[in-house]
Amino acid sequence: MPTALRPSQLGRLGRLSSIGAVAETSSSSFIGTACHAQWVQLRRTDLERIPAENVHVPVREFARGWFAAEELHDDRARRGASDWYTAGVVATCRWLASATVRAETGPWYRATAPVTRSHGLVHTEQVQDEAMAAQVLDMHRPLPAWLLERPGWLEGVLLTFDWAWWRTRTGPPIDLRDLKAG
Repeated sequence: MPTALRPSQLGRLGRLSSIGAVAETSSSSFIGTACHAQWVQLRRTDLERIPAENVHVPVREFARGWFAAEELHDDRARRGASDWYTAGVVATCRWLASATVRAETGPWYRATAPVTRSHGLVHTEQVQDEAMAAQVLDMHRPLPAWLLERPGWLEGVLLTFDWAWWRTRTGPPIDLRDLKAG
């Protein structure tokens, strides 16, 4: 599992606020502007920094979907369950939000694009290109070996773009009903 997608312990940090963010926590590392592999917290100010032009859904809806993906990923990682689908959703959401992430050790860096692995500030044109690159990768035969080793990952990336960019899904790729509010 990529180190940037190890458990964030998000589910243990606090309760859900009205925008799908964690509130009342003691963590000092954040996602939105920053994400640490061990401690993740979504704050209203971080969510306000999500570039609205990077998603074609309301930012509040995007934040709720992203939060659900982070929480589900964390839960499965804590149980030792491999879940490349959710990892693909999380990686795509972090990139769309221009999140700053960090592995367990090492420097902070901008989340990398899920397919092209480009990094830096994300702009609308890059989102379009990345979404198309994911579709091209899905059509590539035979699939690259690295992708075969991550079953479900590309589907998670594609469905996230379908929801947040193309608007061909009516809801996020993670079922929000599974999100516990406390």
